[in-house]
Amino acid sequence: MGLDALLMGLDALFIYGALSIGNIILAIVAAVIAGSLFKISHEKEHLRPWKLLIIIIGLFVLKEVLAAARGFKLWDPGFLTHVTATAMLVLFMSALIWQTNLNEY
Repeated sequence: MGLDALLMGLDALFIYGALSIGNIILAIVAAVIAGSLFKISHEKEHLRPWKLLIIIIGLFVLKEVLAAARGFKLWDPGFLTHVTATAMLVLFMSALIWQTNLNEY
């Protein structure tokens, strides 16, 4: 393997690492916004299903941190990233059903 191939591989790792850090920062911003939405959803009944969406955002932050740990080869979470994605999907469908039931009555 030549020096050019090694440098190209390092550039790809640098870009992947920078994107992972960017994803984590954006996920934290989303979590802060979710925290402000939690108070509003607690006060208004028709926004109660949003509490599940706030939990989903928390799981999303966790998923991004796990993905960054895998990308930087700090820790390989294995199937844990799939479990968090599945939990996010189940909670999202539950929130949709709950919101639909609230809107019908």
